[in-house]
Amino acid sequence: MHGAPAVSILLVAHNAGPFLRPAVESLWRQTFTDFELVLVDNASSDGSVEALPPDPRLRVVKLPRNVLQVGGWQAGLPHCRGDYVALMDADDLVAPDRLARQYEFLQPRPDFVAVGARAQKIDTQDRPCGGFFVLTDEEEIRNFAEFACPLLPGAMMLRRGAMEKAAVPVFWPQAGDYDLVLRVLELGRVGCVDDVLYLYRQHGASVSAQRYAEQVAAGCLARLAALRRRTGRPECIGEIEKEMAEWEGRTFRQGVIYASFARRFRREGFGRLAILAARRAVLRGQVGSLVELFRSLRLPAAGEEHRFRLKLALCGPVKALCLRSHREGRQS
Repeated sequence: MHGAPAVSILLVAHNAGPFLRPAVESLWRQTFTDFELVLVDNASSDGSVEALPPDPRLRVVKLPRNVLQVGGWQAGLPHCRGDYVALMDADDLVAPDRLARQYEFLQPRPDFVAVGARAQKIDTQDRPCGGFFVLTDEEEIRNFAEFACPLLPGAMMLRRGAMEKAAVPVFWPQAGDYDLVLRVLELGRVGCVDDVLYLYRQHGASVSAQRYAEQVAAGCLARLAALRRRTGRPECIGEIEKEMAEWEGRTFRQGVIYASFARRFRREGFGRLAILAARRAVLRGQVGSLVELFRSLRLPAAGEEHRFRLKLALCGPVKALCLRSHREGRQS
C-alpha cells in the first residue's frame, strides 16, 4: 500500500471469540479497496486476535488492559491514517459495498461530518433475525437523538476530524457509542445510506445483553450532558462520572432507573426528557411515576412545545415526532 489510505476502519475487540475472524473477513471482501484496518486488541485473552491470518492492510494495537470501547477508539485513532474513519464492532459483519457506499456519500458533501447505514440483525449462525432500528432522514435523525440513538454507531463512517472531537474520554462507557452520536450531531450534518450495509449480531455474551440496566442509566446521563451543552450549561463531566459509578455493577430494574432520572430531568428543567423518563418508568411498572409525569407536564412550555409534550407523554417519541412532522407538513 503506497501512502495513506482513504479510509481507516477502527475496530475494538475484547475476547470476540469465533466472531472476530468472520468480521475481519467481511472487510477483506469490500469492493472499495483503499483502506486499512486498525484493530485495537483490548487486552483479549482468548487468542482470537493472534489467530487472524496476517494481512498488509491489518494493523494491531495491543493494550495491556481493557479500556472499553471509547478507550479503545482513543487508543486506535492516532494509528488511523485515513481522512475517513469507519467504525465496526468485533462480532458483526458488513456488506461488500459498505465502504464504497459511505465513501461515495461523504466525498461530494463536505458539510456532512458522518454517515450511517441501515442494519439487519443476525444470530450466531449468521441467520437474519429482524431489522435494527435506524433512521435515514437527516431531520428525523437530529430530532430523535434527544430521546434515543437514531443510528447504529458501529455502522458509521466519520470524517477523521469529527471522530477526534467526538470520541471524548467519558465515564459512562455503556453508552459511549450513543454519546459519540450526540456529539457528532453537534459538529455538522449527519446522513444515512438507505440500504442494509451492516449485520448486527445478537448473542448472549454481548455487552448490550449482559449489562442492559447500566446502559439505561448511561444513556440517560449521555442525554443529560448533551442537553446541558445545548443550553449553554457546564457539562460537569466529573459529577456525571461519579453518578455513573454509583449505578455501575448494581442490579436495578429499568423502571427504577427511569423514575430516578425523571426526577433529575425535571429538577434541571428538561421537560421533554422528564416526560420521556417518567413515561418509560410507568410502562415498566413504576405506577408512582404517574405523579412525576404530571409534574413534568407542568414545566414551563407554550404553544406547539406544550402540545408536543402531551403527544410525547401519550404516544412516546416516535409517534409524537411523526405527528409533529405530519402537522408541519399540512401547514406548509
